[in-house]
Amino acid sequence: MRYLLSFLLILGFCSFSIAQESDREFAEFYFKNKEYSKAQLYFVKLYEEQPGIYYYNRLLDCYLETENWEEAVELVKKQIRSNNNAFSEYFDLALLYRRLKDEKRFEKSIEKGLSSVPNNRGQISTVGRKLEDAALYQVAQVLYEIAQEKNLGYAFNLELAGLYGVQGQTKKMIAAYINLVAENPAYASSVQSALIRYLDFTQDEEQAENLKVGLLEAIQTYPENRNIAELLIWFYYQQKKFGPAFAQVRALDLRYKENGRRVLEFAQLAARNKEFYAAYQAYDYLEKQYPEEGIRTQVLMQKAKMAYLELSESAVPDTQTINQVRDAFDAAISEIGKNVNSASLLIDYADYTLKYGAGPNAAKELLKEVIDIPSLYKKVQALAKLRLADILLIQGDIWNAALLYGQVDKDFKEDELGAEARLRNAKVAFYTGDFEWSQAQLDVLKSGTSELISNDAIELSLLIGNNFNLDTVTEPLELYAAADLAVLQRKYGEASNLLDSLAGKYPNHSLSDEILMVRYKMAMQQKNFDLAASFLQQIIEEYPFDLLGDNAIYLLAELYNKQLKDKEKAAGLYEKLIKDYPGSLFIIDARKKFRTLRGDKYFEG
Repeated sequence: MRYLLSFLLILGFCSFSIAQESDREFAEFYFKNKEYSKAQLYFVKLYEEQPGIYYYNRLLDCYLETENWEEAVELVKKQIRSNNNAFSEYFDLALLYRRLKDEKRFEKSIEKGLSSVPNNRGQISTVGRKLEDAALYQVAQVLYEIAQEKNLGYAFNLELAGLYGVQGQTKKMIAAYINLVAENPAYASSVQSALIRYLDFTQDEEQAENLKVGLLEAIQTYPENRNIAELLIWFYYQQKKFGPAFAQVRALDLRYKENGRRVLEFAQLAARNKEFYAAYQAYDYLEKQYPEEGIRTQVLMQKAKMAYLELSESAVPDTQTINQVRDAFDAAISEIGKNVNSASLLIDYADYTLKYGAGPNAAKELLKEVIDIPSLYKKVQALAKLRLADILLIQGDIWNAALLYGQVDKDFKEDELGAEARLRNAKVAFYTGDFEWSQAQLDVLKSGTSELISNDAIELSLLIGNNFNLDTVTEPLELYAAADLAVLQRKYGEASNLLDSLAGKYPNHSLSDEILMVRYKMAMQQKNFDLAASFLQQIIEEYPFDLLGDNAIYLLAELYNKQLKDKEKAAGLYEKLIKDYPGSLFIIDARKKFRTLRGDKYFEG
């Protein structure tokens, strides 16, 4: 009899367990299929049998989805009564009272929840996210601030920073993000992205000042924390303020014995941004600080490259400057030699030789030396081939130029270098009158390449399309292409004659604005800046809505800004471009330069 009773008890327990498991499976099935009314019936029973947090949350979700607010309130109250350590439940209750528009009970529930914050980061984070989802940002903020005071080993700076940002509390947000980076450098990239998202500090002076002040105060508070120093350097980079950035970069190099690595990267970045003074400061520091280190060769090479870049930016460089650049190249090559390590420098030296030195033949020989360097990187060799082909084209050796472009195209089919070679070969076909083949290549290049290559391809393709495909007479475009090539080859008399012939035979042709642009290029190469300006002004006045309208305005602004040194006229032209051509490719650069000329000193490079 005793064994029979035991058997019956076991059988009953098993039956109960099987039934419970069956109820759970049905409940989950209906819940996942969003049949909440049916799921609710099973979860009510399951919760009564096992009043734990899982079934509580499931049943509460069912009530919310079916808008059974009163049942939901009773459920939460019951859960609170059965739980001596209730915390999140008070916020569940508050959100319900909020739906029921019971402000008094809502506030009371929030107060109870905030007075019951546990020493549990996971629970706090879960409730915080729930409050944020409900747009209760102030309550979530107070919750995290209370949690911060408990010193749980996690400061909730990331959560607080986001909440401060949403609520427009800029200074608090900045402080929270800075503290987050100070604690853990792994958050640096996330913080940088968030600061860009919440602050418009590249254009808003007040926001930029707030961020700078916050970073400088943090540097003083935590002078040994390199994470904050690196965030400050990043900020200066965003502002294009390379002078202050260099002070921080140099300090980090000295303090942490970085052997000049960071300073060299800074110098290269400054040079790319044409902040030559700051770059020279960095190179001078490296030469004095590390005279015997392996970094010396890099300094010599990069300094020569930068000197040439600065020379290229000069409107009318003097002989002394030209000679100083040559000396910088010679000093670097003398120490490094002509080898794999100096190949990219030699390519730049060839370009210098072509434009300022012994001329095209000497430049060609130097490039041939580069191409023949043993074990040379394929991309560097290809770049040398492109430069050599350019010189051959200038000298009129069109066949061999096209051959070299074709080699690079073949070797780098899927690379940007190959696309550049295809673009140049398409231009060769244009110069020689093979317009149909040229346009076919350009149409492929219009997509799937860099913006610069794509824009050039689009511009030339439009030129051909507007003047070849729709015109049964091809002579105008042939004359224009021949003149464009003559300008490239510095045959200015021949180019002028071709353009005069074109304008005389075909007055008012659709190429009229392009003719003026070629004349502008020719005048610029001959350093006749006033004449160059007159051609651009004619395009602006007579063809403002043609393809080259915005190009002419931008180029004229640049001419007044750099060569003619009339800042007022330059500013007016940049402003005209911004207002009249909002879709122009030059709009971003024009806006930046307009602000600088207008006197927005905070945003100057």
